[in-house]
Amino acid sequence: MPSTSKPEKKWTPQEDEILRAAVAQFGTKNSWQKISERLPGRSNKSCRKRWIHSLDPQLRKGRWTAAEDAKLKEAIKEHGLQWWKVARQIEGRTDDQCAKRWREKLDPSISRRPWSALEDQTLMDAWRIHGKRWNVISTMLPGRPAVHCRNRYQSLTRVSRRSTNSAASADSSTPVLLASSHGRDSEEDVDRKPSKVSSQYHSMPFVLTIGSTS
Repeated sequence: MPSTSKPEKKWTPQEDEILRAAVAQFGTKNSWQKISERLPGRSNKSCRKRWIHSLDPQLRKGRWTAAEDAKLKEAIKEHGLQWWKVARQIEGRTDDQCAKRWREKLDPSISRRPWSALEDQTLMDAWRIHGKRWNVISTMLPGRPAVHCRNRYQSLTRVSRRSTNSAASADSSTPVLLASSHGRDSEEDVDRKPSKVSSQYHSMPFVLTIGSTS
């Protein structure tokens, strides 16, 4: 059987303070082994990752600007998908942030089309088999990144719940008709703007019954 790596235990506030103090004393250049010695149970790689991705005061979090997006595109033209090189050109952004931004928002291979009824059916069929393993599900939907699949699923299930609640007198096992959204799905738009169901959708063949994945 393939070995499964044990997930790293969550960092505590006390560990974070020790890490900050050690970085202040030793700096971050070729010092991670010394720093890790202050934190029993944490490797030099773990300490470096925690600092770079969470504690570095120069780290930028939150919404990307248009200027950052432009820099990211230029950096990818120069370095390809070598994220550690790309991140050097985007001040305050990590390699993981750069990769996530590209894969979920800027990659030209991302589909900008409205979701079709066939894509919705494929999504729900894949969800019944794989659960919420969005990275796996996205491979079945070319042009739809994992986060878009997750957001689309959440949008569809919200519509289904509202339809079910409005038809409370109906049998609970009756399938609920769902619509394909005619708006653009993104990690921001889907959560803020749930899809609306109109009368034109009631002739569509796509159905979903909310239930477990078993």
